[in-house]
Amino acid sequence: MIPRGSQPFSKITNSFAVVFFLRSVFLFLLAGYANAEISVDIRASKPLGTGSTADFIAHISDCRDLVSIKVGDGAQLSNISPADANRNLLSPISCEVDFQLASDTIINPVVELGLLDGQTQVHSEQFYPENISPTISLDNIAIRADGDNQYLDITLSAFDAMDISFVAIQAVGLRASQLRNVGGVIDEAKPTAFADTKGYIRVYPAEESQGLFTATIPITSPLSAEVVAGDSLVLLDAFVEDSSGNHSSISEISFMGSDVKEEVKGLVALPQSIIFSNALEQTQIIPSLDYQFRGLVATPGAGRGITYTSADPTKVYITQDGRVFPRAETGGTPVTITVSFPGQTPVEIPVTVDYTKQLTGLQIDGISAGQNFQLPALNTFTALPAILGVFDDGSTAPLTQSHVVQKTLPAGAETLLIVDDNKGLKATHAISDAAPIPLALSLVQYPQIATTLNVTAIDALPAVDFKIDGVREVDNVLNLMALTTDDVGVDNVEFWMDGIVLGRRSTPPYELSLPLTQELEGRTLRIKAVATDTAGQVVETTEIPVAVNAKAVPQVPEFEFEMPVDNQRVIENTPYKLAISHRLGTMPTTNYRSGISLVEFFADGRKIGESYFPTLEQRGSPADPDTKILYEIWSIEVDAPEIATAQTSLALTAKVHSNNGGVADAPSKLIKVIENSAPSVTVISPEVGSLATVGQTVTVSAQIADDTLAMGTQVQLLVNGDVYATSVYSDNDNRFSSAISQQTTLQSFDLAIGEELLGETLDLAVMAIDYHQKSTTSPIRRLPVKGDQPPTVALSHPVEGQHLVSGTTLEIRANAVDDLGVTRVNFFVNDKLVGSDQRAPYAVTYALPDGIVTEQPLAIYAQAEDSAGHVADSVVV
Repeated sequence: MIPRGSQPFSKITNSFAVVFFLRSVFLFLLAGYANAEISVDIRASKPLGTGSTADFIAHISDCRDLVSIKVGDGAQLSNISPADANRNLLSPISCEVDFQLASDTIINPVVELGLLDGQTQVHSEQFYPENISPTISLDNIAIRADGDNQYLDITLSAFDAMDISFVAIQAVGLRASQLRNVGGVIDEAKPTAFADTKGYIRVYPAEESQGLFTATIPITSPLSAEVVAGDSLVLLDAFVEDSSGNHSSISEISFMGSDVKEEVKGLVALPQSIIFSNALEQTQIIPSLDYQFRGLVATPGAGRGITYTSADPTKVYITQDGRVFPRAETGGTPVTITVSFPGQTPVEIPVTVDYTKQLTGLQIDGISAGQNFQLPALNTFTALPAILGVFDDGSTAPLTQSHVVQKTLPAGAETLLIVDDNKGLKATHAISDAAPIPLALSLVQYPQIATTLNVTAIDALPAVDFKIDGVREVDNVLNLMALTTDDVGVDNVEFWMDGIVLGRRSTPPYELSLPLTQELEGRTLRIKAVATDTAGQVVETTEIPVAVNAKAVPQVPEFEFEMPVDNQRVIENTPYKLAISHRLGTMPTTNYRSGISLVEFFADGRKIGESYFPTLEQRGSPADPDTKILYEIWSIEVDAPEIATAQTSLALTAKVHSNNGGVADAPSKLIKVIENSAPSVTVISPEVGSLATVGQTVTVSAQIADDTLAMGTQVQLLVNGDVYATSVYSDNDNRFSSAISQQTTLQSFDLAIGEELLGETLDLAVMAIDYHQKSTTSPIRRLPVKGDQPPTVALSHPVEGQHLVSGTTLEIRANAVDDLGVTRVNFFVNDKLVGSDQRAPYAVTYALPDGIVTEQPLAIYAQAEDSAGHVADSVVV
């Protein structure tokens, strides 16, 4: 809950499933997706609070295993079919859905995903309108090579307290030398751009709290390393918009190489001279820097690197923002103000302070006596030329800011000419040279000081931007569009082809549709637009050649209907897989798209499913397992139908759709649908007639066989009718293998025999429950339980009375058994331990000593120990 009066500072995210967005989509694809989490991000598609509804878009990182999508506000969710989701061109597996909620103070959009494995994933976020602007900055600009292609990658860093809706990027990559050749006029240099977004492109977030946004622009003219380092720059404009419609923007000029720098070619300052005739006057110097690529850029005010110095501050004082004040008369020698910028030739401006000088008249800069001032277009403001003051000694200088010029039109001229002190002059009708309108200019303080500017105006020619859109093939339609402007109005626009008028439009939009019929195939049409304004002035565009090609036949990429295989046996009511594959190439490869857009699957002519999102899979080459080949797989899983007979057949096929509109049918395949049978269970151990001893752990093993074993089979050990232990067997690699024969597995359980079971006979059985919940229980195997007994041991070598030779080696052997198992057998000679053995056959070697008295007997015996600590001795030999 948000406390009343608190400032919103973040978007609250609740996710009931742990989700991670993987930045590298293709690494994610190649690593497999069996256990991959799905990332969801919700963004506003229009600013919040601008209507009765709030519009959202949910981005889903992986749409391959979706069976349902639900959206809403938590209280009520509505269904959206995964088939209706919009594919995201930047990732072959992601998709997006649009939805609306009622607008409110706080909005909680919720997305619930139903997955193929039965799991549900829920993602929710919280939005509310706010007025905190996001931040945006340039993170990196780089040129990247990918095979023979080059790309310009522009990465921006953006952050918002709530949520970012999108980042818009407009960029032009230019060679610095070309921009220099056209005097820094960007519009003239654009036709030679090596990269151009051609307007703003939007980059949308793909994960929650995403901070970096990258736009990739193809480079149309490959650049050498030398050009990148010393002759390339990028003009960037970008802005970010958050969920409430707040904006922030940046504008940058970025040089790609360290050798490229935008130099300042010169320094200009206006006015070029100053005359003060009154102690109360003041004015300001406006400096401009002539940049290498941008041309003249005005830099008024302080903090721009410009410094101002007065040769005599006691007479002429100048502030660091360029404002000039007179303090005392300069006499016959003007005081020089020096305007400086590092590395540039300083500009010197003479300042004369002469209170005896009298301002006697006004003069228009650049307009000689009797010359008219012509406005180049109607209904558009044109700036007035500079007005100079004329002094009694004949000298001239720009008027200071203390002089206010009043502009007066003759009576009745206001309808023809509009005067604006800031914007300049605007004519509403053409004004001829024979009858110019005199504009009286006079000083407010001194009305007698005046001059007249004779103004004329012409009706400008219309401007036409002619475009042709459409596929230039037979059976398509070309859209001819003329974007026409005029200072008064456009009367009509005609569209011409090969010298013949195709049509005329008198009202906007000025558009015409041209069908490309079969008769035009192979011809090159020359099309232009002709615009006529209301004054009858005509402008023609340059003819655009249009080559009409034959209709392209949509091609479907090569594919293989690889699953199921012909005559594969499938058990009724059991899932089986259908898959279309396309070989993308040998790794490493940059080709991650085949051109296939959709695959439909059919059984006996009835559609059973569609695949909208492929997976990528690496496989070893048959010729070289170390060589990996990348495949695109379009697949679905469906259940085989239930049948009433022991066996039936099913004909399968597929329709493969391509991005270019092509459709191809996969070859038909026949599969066998087999009646389901119950599993079989055979107990392997313990064997019939076996005994169990208290303290022993008995291994119960059973062989399980079933036709759907790999789909998931539950195995239970039953002791005296009760479930003692359970295991589940499955095999993902063989889930869709042909059911030609029953699959088998050996399942084992450890059964601990406790003291409480002493004297009982245990009834053991193993039950198997298959994928279809059919079960089979093995016959009961009885296992009596007895108490632990001491081991038994007998010496097998040497034998009683055997003659031995001193100095030789004697092997002593024994046989020992125990119900719990013998842990060790010790060997003694004349009551002395001579060795031990822990594994059967139990034996040690004993070296007979030298010098034994002839016929001297040796007492030899063995001793056995079991796990319970019981000890038993053999007969002495």
